[in-house]
Amino acid sequence: MLATGVALLGLVSMVSALTPSLAARSALLAGVIPIQATRTAHVLVFELGLLLTVVAFGLVRRRHRAWQLAVILLATTAVLHLAKGLDVEEAIAALVLMTLLLVRRSAFTVEGADGTSRRVATWAFGLAAGGLLLAVAIAELVARLAGEPISLREAADQGLDALVGAPDSMSAIGLYTAIAVALIVLLWLRPVSAPAPAHARDRDVARSILNRYATDGLSYFALRRDTTFAIGAHENCFLAYRVVTNVALVAGTAIGPEAACSKLVRDFHEEQIRLGRRIAVMGLPGSARRLWEQAGLTTAYLGDEAIVNPQEFSLEGRPMRKVRQSVNRLERDGYTVTVLRRRELDAPLLFQLQEVSERWLGGEGERGFSMALDDPWAVEHAECVFAIAFGPDGIPAGYIHFVPVLATGDLSLSSMRRHEDTPNGLNEAILSGAFAWARDQGISRIGLNFSAFGRILRAPELQGWERLAAQALLQGDRWFQLERLDAFNRKFLPTWEPRFAAYERTVDLPQAALAVIAAEGLIPVPRLPSFGGDETRVAEPAR
Repeated sequence: MLATGVALLGLVSMVSALTPSLAARSALLAGVIPIQATRTAHVLVFELGLLLTVVAFGLVRRRHRAWQLAVILLATTAVLHLAKGLDVEEAIAALVLMTLLLVRRSAFTVEGADGTSRRVATWAFGLAAGGLLLAVAIAELVARLAGEPISLREAADQGLDALVGAPDSMSAIGLYTAIAVALIVLLWLRPVSAPAPAHARDRDVARSILNRYATDGLSYFALRRDTTFAIGAHENCFLAYRVVTNVALVAGTAIGPEAACSKLVRDFHEEQIRLGRRIAVMGLPGSARRLWEQAGLTTAYLGDEAIVNPQEFSLEGRPMRKVRQSVNRLERDGYTVTVLRRRELDAPLLFQLQEVSERWLGGEGERGFSMALDDPWAVEHAECVFAIAFGPDGIPAGYIHFVPVLATGDLSLSSMRRHEDTPNGLNEAILSGAFAWARDQGISRIGLNFSAFGRILRAPELQGWERLAAQALLQGDRWFQLERLDAFNRKFLPTWEPRFAAYERTVDLPQAALAVIAAEGLIPVPRLPSFGGDETRVAEPAR
């Protein structure tokens, strides 16, 4: 509420600065304050109003620096409102808000990023120098167009006056100053930097925990190289996360004994609150919902994981007719499927598979976060599985990559790659071969592609908001392929296991959704340009 009040006052201040003051009050003020000072106050009120709207976002996140700036800005705004036109109402509102902020100062405890002062000074110098050069150039240009050339010193004096907002009310340079100061304030309010990815020792600890406790199909994806680990005090549990747009995105859930995971989740939640971050959990299994709900988060249905049991899978029967036809056609065309562990791949074959992947990606990097491995070629992933389709010429035409569930030996699909000129049905043939291999290996569960909002897409009759949601999902299928992935999974008659998302508050959903889309590689994450170098990202305390 305080943040909303500050933002509204900022907007009112900007509108007030752009409109004439009441004549009676201006006449009364004219006998006390020079007209030039009043005009300058108009400009400064506009600029401070803009800053108040910026600072309000920091207040929402309970940032201590935002609180400090807001108190100073409100006190200054109150004085300037009186100086620009005896705007008593706005001045009283500013003082009331300042008083409430002082009373509630204990609520604003989130600290900002370290090392910001040097960067703020560098930015301020660069923006001031750029603004002064721009102001001098404009002053010189205006004088020449008017046929009254001025000296460089006079142009500098006029430019400096315009840069600080006096006496040119609402000039282009004054607007530049407002925007520049707003950028500096945003830099000053920057949150704590995202932690560095986990180092080698923590990765060894995480792998050891996975070997003992990993039973969830998405657990292995925690070993991505772009994740940070929060590890329990006794190194018997951990969770993997990545900070994107100031949201701590958790991949899957905490892994380890239930009691230890419960404490870890609570401690992790409290730590992220202290750092001013939001939390979003992706791909949460149903068995772990209570863990996050007890920590204060809300869970919601996200989609379904398609599970196939290779011991029961068969190509026989009418429901499997299309898959069976695809497999038979490819076999007649000379395609064969071979399944190998990563440790069984020789260098030439590994190189050929990498070529298939690079051609499929078209020069872009690997995408995904909570349900895809970012470096399937690494030697450390020795137990990962490649189901490879060889063409009639003996060269790999495509492959499907699986990650293991280390404590059970099950598999989960990570990526599908093929040459674009391969025949239809290649992926169906590869999966069928993978299921046959898994049956011989005694594997009883293989997770396929995740079907986001699959329950809604598969429902025969929908009413109300669910019907609207289904229509929106189908419209977005051209970009996200939700319906096509779900249709592909349905071909193999899987069982469906629901997956959930966890979040703190409903109002956080837009920010969390943006972070998820960015982490999955669907949109780039904008970053502030570096002036004077960026802060070194340091791993947060994991224990």
